[in-house]
Amino acid sequence: ERVKEFNYTDMANNNFVPKTKDKIKQGNNILKFFGYSSFDTLMPNLRLNPLAEGAFRVHISENTNVNPIALHAWIQEGEIQARRIDTEEFNKQQLIESIPDLRRLTLDANPEKFVQQLQEIAASFGVAVVFVPALKGSRVSGVTRWQSPFPRAIVELSLRYKTNDSLWFTFFHELAHLVLHRKQTFYTVDNATYANSEAEEQANVWAADKLIPRKKWADFIDAGNFTREAILTFAEQVQIHAGIVLGRLQKEERLPYSAYSDLKVRFTWNN
Repeated sequence: ERVKEFNYTDMANNNFVPKTKDKIKQGNNILKFFGYSSFDTLMPNLRLNPLAEGAFRVHISENTNVNPIALHAWIQEGEIQARRIDTEEFNKQQLIESIPDLRRLTLDANPEKFVQQLQEIAASFGVAVVFVPALKGSRVSGVTRWQSPFPRAIVELSLRYKTNDSLWFTFFHELAHLVLHRKQTFYTVDNATYANSEAEEQANVWAADKLIPRKKWADFIDAGNFTREAILTFAEQVQIHAGIVLGRLQKEERLPYSAYSDLKVRFTWNN
């Protein structure tokens, strides 16, 4: 009966657990995945909504249903993947000095190339970056959290919107929390308001400025030319992918989301 509370098929399709239709095996696989010996001890923890815990809280709108079990499973898979990544101890100064290298990766549209480089650079300053598909109902784009026994962080990304502008902004947003804020857990979730909205706004501004220098962006906006050619020219000038420029214009409601959609890179999960 307890197995019914899990979307086992979704977990298996995303390689969290082995595929099987045997309910007993499913139960054993779920317990092994979460590291528990019984459902009596597991379930009380899974029913707690991680978004409502700790010093940093996320408030979900009435129209957004987050499944705590799906979210816990997504977080757990990130923990499992992060254990396989060797990192240095966290070093904020090295993170900041690595931003030009990270930013250059945005120009590569092939995740088979940039993901490994991204993980290697991040590991050098004490951050394990993991990519985990969002389970149905988890509604999460990213999370930043700290891991013991030594000071290192995990940045977990779901590629929820599957475009390069969303991926890179979410990644830099999560880095911003590591640079700017205390050692708390930060979630990026659909249609959410935040207990610490100031911290979220600070992270948004930091990410935007690191991806595209503030003065150059202001000059581009003042010029008022947002044609395809202008976007491509500006992107080349600031050495950033054109999809990121387009995404920001759309986010700021300067262009409709239907405009120049071919400029963005779209990703798919390969299981």
